Amino acid sequence: MAEPRIADAMSASLLVRSMCGEAVKLLRQLVEDYGSFFDSSGYLNSEGRKALEAAVRSLMKDHGWVKKCVGRARKRATYENIVKLLEIVSEACGSIQAST
Repeated sequence: MAEPRIADAMSASLLVRSMCGEAVKLLRQLVEDYGSFFDSSGYLNSEGRKALEAAVRSLMKDHGWVKKCVGRARKRATYENIVKLLEIVSEACGSIQAST
């Protein structure tokens, strides 16, 4: 009877890791492809905001603590704030992956 619980826990941890990985991947794309996602004054353009929202959507489902950091990045979507968000998320996701 305990085996399904273990399988459920393992699939849940894999899902969390994949969501984290997807969010980090999208945030890295934003940072690495500056010309496509940021305007001349250093703020996210409409395509950049779409990518940010896609990354955030996957994180907010399981990691509510990200909300404050995300709010700051959404409100003032500068290159620096996106880099800070990427650092926080990749560090947190790295610790999640290490603990599972």
